[in-house]
Amino acid sequence: MWKYFLALPFLLLSFIAAQASYKTILEPIIKVDEEKTVFSLDEQFPNVELSISNSLGCDLEGLVKIELVDPENEIKASVSEYQKICVGNNSIKLKLSIFTEDLLQNPTIIYYRLRYSVFTEPLKLQSVVAKHLQTSIFVDTVNKSKTNYKGIIALSKLLPDLFELKLVSSEYIREKSRYQIHAIALHPITQQAINNVLIDGEIALDNTTVKSSCTTAIDGHGLLYFDLPEKINFLDSEVKVTAKLGKFSQTLTKAIRFDQVIYTYINTDKPIYQPGESLNLRVLILKSNKQALANEAVKIKINAPGGANLFRQELKTSKFGIVNTNWLIPANLELGDYRIEVELNDDKYHLLSSEQNVKISRYELPNFAVYIKTDQAYYLPKQNPRITINAQYLFGKSLNKGTVKIINLDSGIIEDPDYQGELDNLGQFTTTIDLSGEEDFEDYYKAYNDLDFIAYVTDTSTNRTEQKRFTLRLSKSDIHIYGSSVIPVEATRYSVE
Repeated sequence: MWKYFLALPFLLLSFIAAQASYKTILEPIIKVDEEKTVFSLDEQFPNVELSISNSLGCDLEGLVKIELVDPENEIKASVSEYQKICVGNNSIKLKLSIFTEDLLQNPTIIYYRLRYSVFTEPLKLQSVVAKHLQTSIFVDTVNKSKTNYKGIIALSKLLPDLFELKLVSSEYIREKSRYQIHAIALHPITQQAINNVLIDGEIALDNTTVKSSCTTAIDGHGLLYFDLPEKINFLDSEVKVTAKLGKFSQTLTKAIRFDQVIYTYINTDKPIYQPGESLNLRVLILKSNKQALANEAVKIKINAPGGANLFRQELKTSKFGIVNTNWLIPANLELGDYRIEVELNDDKYHLLSSEQNVKISRYELPNFAVYIKTDQAYYLPKQNPRITINAQYLFGKSLNKGTVKIINLDSGIIEDPDYQGELDNLGQFTTTIDLSGEEDFEDYYKAYNDLDFIAYVTDTSTNRTEQKRFTLRLSKSDIHIYGSSVIPVEATRYSVE
């Protein structure tokens, strides 16, 4: 009997050892450290970095699955991949299939949750455990072990420094100038300003990168300044802006165009030329910053009314952005409007006002003149002017065969004149102008109306037409008194004779 009592301590120790081993097998082999889990927003897709520990003592292969769940428990994005889980701590990175821009624009993002699971197949795990322990005494208990590790993390916990970045700037920028971007960091839900956000920006140019950085103030605003070089050889680029606060970062890109607009000012020494004369031409070319475009090749062309090219010359601008040339107009050239065109050989520039018309015609002096006479200097309401139009040849004789058309410049057209008639034997035409519709003095400060008319006289023998403009004044009253004073004065009575 005493032999059984001597064996009892050994049986008790064996039972305790077995329980300890059993407990070890039942403890989770795979663990996720939620405190070390990182959720970051790249420019296109968000990334999740899970911190997974393997306590088995040998490498495992497991299926890692991550789901982004909204407040309605709807899965907005998910990703699952087989990953090798090494002994100790592991950092496993996965990319969610949802656009960062769409995620940030959702006002309920702060209520989203991250649901994860790490699954290792029991049969594979049995062989690994058996090989590791080199015994089969506890293999049957592995199926009861925690081989599918799950958990849920609030997205707001992973993004304590959550903010939304907004950029305000001009789309067009100029060479040799300071380009400014106004950055604003706001909470995406409450729209409250976020301060101490570090913002870095860069613009990639030919052989250099222009950089700038700032930190948002208490109102969430920050300014980026980019000092651009003197010469930029392309039309567009982009600015990349990255904002960081704690673990959270956001990157935005903004397309920019370089203002390569060129202003051309074409001047000729006369507006009208006759065949056989010399057309002298001067062109001033300025960049968008109003500085002279120096040492650039310029092509000048003169085209006929039908589009045929009659003159072409390539010149180089001076340091003041000026080119000069002249064209001897052929004596037998067809009369009409000719077009002067200015072109630059460099395609990066965009020309404004690069064309101008010039008229080539033979000078024809007028052979009669038109005179206008009114019966009063001004007219009061309900008074209608009576005007007389007289046409005379330059050698003094009256034009007694002609037609007259009178139109109001504010409303009339020559095809539908307001008044018309024929000249009499003395070369005169008299008519009355109806001003009843022009008596608009509702405005207290409006004392008179000046009405502009134009008279066209046509010589029926030669079909030549000359014109004459005249103005009729419609006054509110006979006398207008104007006065001003910087200090109050008493009313004074005057008599006017």
